[in-house]
Amino acid sequence: MKQAILKKGREESVLKGHHWIFSGAFDQVPEKAEGGLFPIMSSTGELLAHAFLNTSTRTIWGRILSLGTEEPIAALQRLISSAVERRKLYVEAPGTTSYRLIHGEGDRLPGLIVDKYGDYLVVQIHTLGMDKIKDKIVDFLVQIVSPKGILEKSSGPSRREEGLKDETKVLYGNVPAELIMEENGHRFSVDPYQGQKTGFFLDQRELRKWLQDHVKGRNLLNVFSYSGGFTVYGLKGGAKSATSLDASAKAIELVEKNLVLNGLQAASHTSIVADAFNFLNENPLPYDAIVLDPPALIKKKHDFTAGCRGYFEINRQALEKIAPNSLLITCSCSHHLEESLFLKIVQDAARKAGRTITLLHKHSIQPDHPFNPAHPESDYLKGLVFAVD
Repeated sequence: MKQAILKKGREESVLKGHHWIFSGAFDQVPEKAEGGLFPIMSSTGELLAHAFLNTSTRTIWGRILSLGTEEPIAALQRLISSAVERRKLYVEAPGTTSYRLIHGEGDRLPGLIVDKYGDYLVVQIHTLGMDKIKDKIVDFLVQIVSPKGILEKSSGPSRREEGLKDETKVLYGNVPAELIMEENGHRFSVDPYQGQKTGFFLDQRELRKWLQDHVKGRNLLNVFSYSGGFTVYGLKGGAKSATSLDASAKAIELVEKNLVLNGLQAASHTSIVADAFNFLNENPLPYDAIVLDPPALIKKKHDFTAGCRGYFEINRQALEKIAPNSLLITCSCSHHLEESLFLKIVQDAARKAGRTITLLHKHSIQPDHPFNPAHPESDYLKGLVFAVD
């Protein structure tokens, strides 16, 4: 059998453009479906799509690459080209050489992430199907983008569920151990091999710019600072002082390196290596601008209750001690946590802390991290900016 057949009535989500086909939707699947591309047929024999199939996973057996009769590899080339053109139209600008080039389901390429750092690309592959056509992906990226080098930096639990090991290797050309990226005129050192994700959190670019435009004269605390993006933007925007807090000494070293890259005086900056929850709980917070940008506290559904409690606690601790007439920027990258619930958690934390908060700004989607409305699971990022009385 060289095709998969859906149960009667289960074609609707495919026709609407959702990229995942869950195990319960299939009536018949090929015997050897480990990552291969197969036609997806309706119960009446209509060709609906072509999808990667992997029946060894728990729930998501199919990931759609092309709809209707379009040949899937031709669709791959077209979708990569379209993603690149959208970035040229809506993201590229003087002073910005680095951004997300391909954003998985948001660009209708499930399981594929590509970040651009100047002349170099860093690829993340999360599914067995995309891994099997890796050579084609590299060929199309070379043809369309002409990079000097492409590095694969693939890791995470989704790969393990797909039967893949973590992988870090050069796929094309050469990629240095350090890349210097530029974003809104600011420069950052990126370690594509050892850094978190692909080396930098590109999805907060516009929120960092918002902070820069509104932080003048304030004392900034950047919690979970990693490489110091918010710190650099804050000081460039005229913050009176900035403090970077991270549990990793290596991250703090990177913050200090990025301050030097941007010509910022160390006298206005303080580095702290500490657990964020402990620090917020045990110390006064003489700041009138605080950024809370933790890693995902809800990575899986069974983390939901503990993760919500974590978001509540860090926001409560900050709100209890932050100076009057302050700014609080608080974020979640947990896709299991909807924005409405995140907003309620922060409001509950403010009530518990005895503070009044006013929502000034929301940050979620930006042009290099697009959202496919037919695939709501790809909407993950939430950034809320509050005035705190």
